[in-house]
Amino acid sequence: MGWRLLNFALHALHLGVIGFTLVGWIWPSTRPWHLVLCALTACSWFVLGPILGQPGFCFLTGFQQRLWSHLGRGAQGNYMSYLFKRLTGRVPNVKAIDRATQAVFYACALLSLWYGVE
Repeated sequence: MGWRLLNFALHALHLGVIGFTLVGWIWPSTRPWHLVLCALTACSWFVLGPILGQPGFCFLTGFQQRLWSHLGRGAQGNYMSYLFKRLTGRVPNVKAIDRATQAVFYACALLSLWYGVE
């Protein structure tokens, strides 16, 4: 039961991170936290990932993959592809989802920088 609760918590955290990445730049009071989240995401993708031999590595996804393995679910791919499959029931084009994820992330990070921190 504890592993399932942890899995649920990781899903909630993942969705919260994705949601905040999408909209955290909008409000001046949340922009500093948005920039911190963007910096952490970029560090995971571009620093930790290459160190681990997995460019684009997401720390949360890596942790959740280990949990899924422990629960006997096997590899699910990256989290955005997993979400796409869960929401649509279709097999995702992983490269297209990766490109879209990166484009949206960069756009949101740039918007946060453009509007600045107050």
